[in-house]
Amino acid sequence: MKYIIDQATSYSAYSAREQRKRERRSDTAGMKSDSSSVYSSMDELDYSKIPVSVLKSADSVTNIMKSKTLEALASNGGDVDAPAFQASLNQLHDAYHTASSGSNLMTDGAKYLDGTWLTLSKPRYSGCLGCNSKGHYLYSLGRISFDMFRPTTLTCSIQGIFNTIHKLEGADESEAKDPNFIPKRVRKEIVQDGRSALSSLRTYNIVVALTIEPNKGDDPSVPHITRPIRGIMTSFGYVLPHSSESNRMSIWFTGGMLEVNDEKNDLEEWRRVFGGQKMASSEMNMSERAHVLAARELLGAHLPDSMKEDGSMYYYLTRPIGGHDAAYCDILYMDESLRIVRGHHGTIYVFTRLS
Repeated sequence: MKYIIDQATSYSAYSAREQRKRERRSDTAGMKSDSSSVYSSMDELDYSKIPVSVLKSADSVTNIMKSKTLEALASNGGDVDAPAFQASLNQLHDAYHTASSGSNLMTDGAKYLDGTWLTLSKPRYSGCLGCNSKGHYLYSLGRISFDMFRPTTLTCSIQGIFNTIHKLEGADESEAKDPNFIPKRVRKEIVQDGRSALSSLRTYNIVVALTIEPNKGDDPSVPHITRPIRGIMTSFGYVLPHSSESNRMSIWFTGGMLEVNDEKNDLEEWRRVFGGQKMASSEMNMSERAHVLAARELLGAHLPDSMKEDGSMYYYLTRPIGGHDAAYCDILYMDESLRIVRGHHGTIYVFTRLS
């Protein structure tokens, strides 16, 4: 539960930073019924014997199942592999999909998608380095950024992960053909499927609130970090309904950004640590050279070679990662406040809406 509370705190800082950015842009522009007595235990429920018509109207029963699922998640520290969570989720999922049988969750339920979502499940990046003294999970920067930002060996703690989804307002067919508006690989899907696909296109961004952890300074290839430095990493993407699976979101990731969270107190130190993004091949180790080559050749990656005045660094992919049957999420449960999905690798993610 502490991890969830820390994520909410991180969101407050993230929101404040986003507000400051919007204000700067504006200034620049010059304007700019209780059923607990009936079902005391979820183990008593047999969904095969409950009529579909009852499930469709039994919001209070669904709320019990939701509560059981979230309690199991919280009591196991956000671990989606915990047996208690899996058992509760299976019951919630079965009831939900029975009630929504015949519906297309990505179109009929699209009203629930847009907004900012907080990830309640613990981080699922590979190569976890343990936890810091606050219980925050540790990873190398290379692991969480897919080696797009350097130094890749810096140790980062994660305070929160957020998912922002928004429908593209005012998009039309002419914009869909504009390479500056939507990446070519995504445009192909839209042009093929026509207006219905374009009207369903949404941005799909993953925002990670992180802290660069202090180190001992005994590795000459890594900058000496004397105090924690907070940052925000965003992976930019798009999402479309799958062409044939009614509960599936197809995702394309198109680029990313790394920026300092607290410009006032950390920007100078941030510049010292990340100022040398452009590295000669001879300065990289074999693994870094291999990853950079693969990113450039396979994804058409343009890696960051400089830093903007505010400390932000960007990369973008001319051949985005993902697409139908390559990167996707299947909706296991979704309503106005909770979304549970399974990714293409089988990993489960649990989100709660913040805004």
